[in-house]
Amino acid sequence: MHTRSGFNFLSRVLQSLSSRPDGLIVGTSIWLATAGNLPLWLALWRLPDQEGWQGASFLLAFVVIVGALNAVLLSLLGWGKLLKPALTLFLLVAASGSYFMLTYGIYIDAGMMVNVVQTDVREARDLLNFRMPLLLAAVAGPPLWWIWRARFIPQPTLRRVRRQAG
Repeated sequence: MHTRSGFNFLSRVLQSLSSRPDGLIVGTSIWLATAGNLPLWLALWRLPDQEGWQGASFLLAFVVIVGALNAVLLSLLGWGKLLKPALTLFLLVAASGSYFMLTYGIYIDAGMMVNVVQTDVREARDLLNFRMPLLLAAVAGPPLWWIWRARFIPQPTLRRVRRQAG
């Protein structure tokens, strides 16, 4: 019974978050900061200085910072009818990045992004395999399902700004 009440609580929280655009942004930001950056957290956890309470405190603070930055960026990009597509794009990009980092042991930085743009079709075909859609579905699937099932009335940009300012 205890598990069922925990599931009911989580279900109520998700339903509450999905009833408002800013709730979708917060929920997606949390997902991106945690599951969307799993390779980063695993790499940081393996560093020698990350032992004990100091290491755990640093990682927790870093997760909060990443989540807050995601929320700010998504708030700037996801207004009105663009919210769900913007959240979808962010989730798919994060899941793709996780796939490449976990599969090939790489870290994505500015140089890697330049390399992605310069990759031709033959190279791209060699990098993609049957595991990629599975990982994309595992990382991006649950939040995408939640986002696209969410029912709310998108507000025009000006009305949203006035409501938040007043």
